[in-house]
Amino acid sequence: MSRTSMDSQAGARPGAGIAPVEQIRLPARLICDRRDYGGNVVALGENFASLLAHFRFAAGEAVELECLLPPWDILRTAGRIAACEAHESDDPPVFKLKVDFGPLDDPARTVLREYLGSRATRRREPRPKVSIPARLLAPERINGLAVLNVSTRGLFIASDAPFAIDTPIRVSVGLPSFEVSLNGRVAHAVDRATARRMRRPSGFGVELTELPPAERQAWDRLRDRAGATAIK
Repeated sequence: MSRTSMDSQAGARPGAGIAPVEQIRLPARLICDRRDYGGNVVALGENFASLLAHFRFAAGEAVELECLLPPWDILRTAGRIAACEAHESDDPPVFKLKVDFGPLDDPARTVLREYLGSRATRRREPRPKVSIPARLLAPERINGLAVLNVSTRGLFIASDAPFAIDTPIRVSVGLPSFEVSLNGRVAHAVDRATARRMRRPSGFGVELTELPPAERQAWDRLRDRAGATAIK
């Protein structure tokens, strides 16, 4: 199969609700037969991913894909190799792969659709990289945590604590000037093994819930101050 025909198939998935995105370069891992292969996702749709990698795969091979979606989300799903062809004659050679996804679970579907939708509209909300002290108040008390990014709808907390998706969370986040306590739920989690593979912090993303007007105002104020001191 030629690269042109492969790309046209990747870009024309019947029934896809959101258009695929191309000309991207997202760090990724393919796990096959308990072996771990690195690569980069260069095109992504609701049902497939195209990758560049230094390894040849056979069509039909079952794989697991992990891909870092900026800024902190991780797409993790199973699929099969739909095509593999030589892309560049470098040493080592580069291959272009197409992975067709299997059924997506709810966390994978959520992060994928959010990323594709934001790329399609070009209105992704900025999530400044920060380092803000935090304390977990529930479901257990943990001190000495750090928030690594913030948005109107949530935050990412660096931690090795394992929490399941949808776990109710109450967290206290503070700058030197003031502190705010927030309710939320675990929207996604990155365990230590995945964090090592993806070369990123372990932790969990929190979607904020039940924000009364006073807490919303305090959170907006904290985000504004955090954005002014964001890590470049």
